[in-house]
Amino acid sequence: MSVRRLRSYLFGDYRVDPGSQTVYRNGRQVNLNPIRTTVLIALIERAGQVVPKEEIIGRIWPDQTGSSKGDSNLTQQIFYLRRFFHDNPSSPSYILTIPGTGYLFYPAVRALLSDGREVEVGGPAPHAEAAGEEAGAEGRRDRRR
Repeated sequence: MSVRRLRSYLFGDYRVDPGSQTVYRNGRQVNLNPIRTTVLIALIERAGQVVPKEEIIGRIWPDQTGSSKGDSNLTQQIFYLRRFFHDNPSSPSYILTIPGTGYLFYPAVRALLSDGREVEVGGPAPHAEAAGEEAGAEGRRDRRR
């Protein structure tokens, strides 16, 4: 029996290789600093699910878990990721803020395995819409069009 391993995550024009911490857009490597790449991977791994802020902070800055400094650092990294994706926080296509809770990576994500197969990881599922409604995100546009 062969062991299938994750090679990369795919969404839209992007490919993210967690092992090498590299991000590609349209097949070309793009410059994204290691902390932002780690934040992005933390969100992608749970695409379509709310990832608690404390979980991301604990993964990157374990000594700042539960502190305002950790919150501030994460907020800054999310700001720069949104800028990288040209994402509008008031009508996001990539990263949705769930106030007081965490963040949700919105696009459909597929995992590319070492055997060449692609499998769905997650993405804009009904629970993603519900999370936005619970957070009071009224008037969000329907991204399934």
